[in-house]
Order: sequence, then C-alpha cells, then structure tokens
Amino acid sequence: MSSTWSNTIPLDKVAPFIYYAMTSKPLYPKQESVEDEEEEEEEKVVEVGEEDVEKPSGDTGETSKVGETKKTWADLPIDFKKQMTLTLDDKSKTDFQLSCKDNKAVVDGNPVHLTRVKIMTQPKRWFRHTKFVCEKTQKANKYQPSTESASVKLHRNDAAEMLMRCFKNSNSQVNHLWIQGNDKAYQGMPKYLARIMGRVEDRQKEGYTALWKVKWLSWIDVAVENDMFAEFMAHLDPKYLKTLYINNSHVDMDELKYVMRMEQWRGLKELKITFPVTFDLQYFYQFSKIEIMVSKLLPLEFADFMKNFMATHATNMAYFVILSDQNIIPGFKEYVCQQFEPYPFDDGKVEDTDQMNQNPCRRFKLPGSKDHVLMVNFGHKAVIGNVSRENLVANAMALFMTKLNIKATKTWDV
Repeated sequence: MSSTWSNTIPLDKVAPFIYYAMTSKPLYPKQESVEDEEEEEEEKVVEVGEEDVEKPSGDTGETSKVGETKKTWADLPIDFKKQMTLTLDDKSKTDFQLSCKDNKAVVDGNPVHLTRVKIMTQPKRWFRHTKFVCEKTQKANKYQPSTESASVKLHRNDAAEMLMRCFKNSNSQVNHLWIQGNDKAYQGMPKYLARIMGRVEDRQKEGYTALWKVKWLSWIDVAVENDMFAEFMAHLDPKYLKTLYINNSHVDMDELKYVMRMEQWRGLKELKITFPVTFDLQYFYQFSKIEIMVSKLLPLEFADFMKNFMATHATNMAYFVILSDQNIIPGFKEYVCQQFEPYPFDDGKVEDTDQMNQNPCRRFKLPGSKDHVLMVNFGHKAVIGNVSRENLVANAMALFMTKLNIKATKTWDV
C-alpha cells in the first residue's frame, strides 16, 4: 500500500472483496433477459425531486444523478475495519498502517493478545550495531485457529517500536514478556531499555498512561544501571503480573529491595531467582510457588518461613525450593523438625516412601487444612517443600516431580 492514499479512494479500488461484500454485488452477475428488465422498470414508482434531476457533468455532456454517492473505505464502520485487520499478518498490518492516518488509528485501536514476546540481544560484531532478535507468538483466535511464531532481526529503534506497538492499545495483553541480554553485547540491552523508557515517557505526555498487561516477566542476563529494572517493573500492571523470573542478572540488592516495596511485587504469586540474595526469607513466604537461592540457610530463619508458608498456602501443588550457596550446617533438619508437631507416615510404608524419593523427607500437617500436608525434603544444599493431599502416593510423586524440575535446571547444583 502506498502512503499517498487518501480516504476518498473508492472501496472497489482498495479491496474488491470488501466492496462486493458491502454492496452485495456478485463477482459474476447473472445475465437477465430484456423482458425481465422491462417488467422491473414498469413496477418501480419513484418520486423525482429537485435533488434527483439529471444534470450535465462537465464539458463532456454526460449526465449523472446528484443523489448517488460511491462507497469508500472511510465510509465503513470502525468495527468492521477492526475485524478485517484481524485477518492480516504483521507485514500486511504494517503496510495497512502506512496507507493513511485513519488506517493507522484502526490498527492501533485493535487490542492484541500474544502468548509470548521475546527480545534477545545478538552477539555484537566489530564495527557493527547491536541487533535484536524479536519473536512474537500469536495467540489462537477465531480468525487464526493455531498459534504461530514470527522472529525477525531488528536494530534498536525498530525493536523498540515493535514492543511499543504491542501495548499501544490499553486492552492488549501479553502472557509472557521475555527480556534477555548478552555478555558479548554488554551495552546493547541497557540502551534498548533506555529507548523503551523514553518512548513510554513520550506517550505519557500525550495522555497514554495505561500500564502494560503482562502476566509473566522473564529478566535474563540483563546488565542495567540507574534503577532501570525498578523503572521497568513500575510500568507493568500489578493486577495482571503474577510471575517473575530473574536469571543471572546484574541486579543490585538495593534496587531489588526497592522493588520489594512496590505494588507489583505484592501482587506476585510465583517467583524464581537464580542468584544468591541477602534478604530474610520472610519477604518470600507470600508466593505459592517459589524458587530462590540464598547465601546461607539458617535453621531459625527457615523455621519461621515454614510456619508462615504453612499458614498461608493450603492449596494443592504449592511448593518452595530454597537453595543455599553454602552447605547446610549439621543439625539443621533436627532443629527445624523440633519446631513442629511430628506427623509420621503410616506404619509399614516409610521405607517405600524413602526409596521413591531417594532422600529422607518429613511430613507436616497444615494448620488450615484437613486434607493437605507439607512434604519437606532436606538436602545438602537445598530444602524442597511441596503441598499435596494426605495420600502416600501423592506425597511421594509430588516430591519426585519437584526434584526432577530442580535437576533439570542446569544453573543450580543440588
């Protein structure tokens, strides 16, 4: 589509299939006999007024009716235009936006629902600008019955505009936003995020203050400064953000402590941090699914964490994984178990449970539930707990699946 188009172009020139659909005009008109046409003309009774009088058009001597108007794309209702844009791919939508200002408003006014938006920094080569791999996974809908992913390599400004277009509509939603840096392009992602924050400030000055609706944020290998992580988190809608994953990122502890006081942090349900944190475990019992690493695991601190976790989460499959950067001190398990009332397994089945889990585990009764228990596995550098129903097979399988999940994480040595 050309940028020189205007809103007065006839509809049959822009999209013939839309023109025929709106005018109910068949592609191959049926041939009618002369007699049928004469009969129809005799049956029609039309009152001719001054507006319908045939007038000469120009110097050609041709006549045309003043009352007749030709339908154009601008005459169509906005809802119909939005439905038509849902059938277009990304490239066609871009061309459609550039055709005219009204078409740009149509595309921007259409919310998008994406399964995942992934932005990664490519390794930088000598004397070349950093490029970004941008991948969008489209969510299935009635116009597109299956999900599909589209990946392109863009420069910094184009990659920033791509992300901004995903959230131009206040009702747009992204299930998983993946931001990943690269050590070989150390300054690539910080400059990209600075560009994003600049575009966000420009839109806020124009009156667009809606927060981004993201359910899951992955922050991987991103080296940022000047509170960039906290600034980015502040622009996410706390009503939608439920999962946060931080992996090997250069996030300052003071900045992370500031994030913990934000509303976005209080609304989280799942958390995973793969680098050692120096905070008390009381900051983390609110999460129903948590995987974190601490510099050193202390028995008294962990016992308080377990009490709050057991009092807060009485739902099936809630779990915690607390890893220690140092080996757990001797007597850790005995001290923790003394703080709770013992709840042993059924007689004759303890050996089977230990054999299935390969490591000794303990079971604790949840105070707020009659049907659920907390299974805890004490290891050399990790403590794994899982809430499940009061059933021996369910207890063993829940812990077994949790251990498989941890062993599959290559960055953690359990």
